[in-house]
Amino acid sequence: MASMMPVTDLNTQVAKLEKDYRNLQARLDKLERRRGGWLAAGLANVLLLVLAGLLADYLGWFPPAVDLLPLAAKSVEAEEFVLRDRAGTVRARLVPEGNRGYRLLEGNTAQQPAR
Repeated sequence: MASMMPVTDLNTQVAKLEKDYRNLQARLDKLERRRGGWLAAGLANVLLLVLAGLLADYLGWFPPAVDLLPLAAKSVEAEEFVLRDRAGTVRARLVPEGNRGYRLLEGNTAQQPAR
């Protein structure tokens, strides 16, 4: 016995597809007309972020900027000079020794007089 499949009318299917096409076309036209709203919303968001940043700066919520150190100086004064590597380990220290001069300390613990 052959299986029974419903036979649909070709004209009905075509009419349904044409109706769906018209609905989709109408929705696409509507979206294309509203596209200008995205630009205005984007500009409003950018303006809002800029104003929020300016307000936060005015209220002092950002840390103060670090002053740039001079690249060249005529003199440098300190009680002790410490030389550190990139990891932060102390490699050497130059410390004064009373009126006699200075002492060079290498590393953290080894004490070695200046040469």
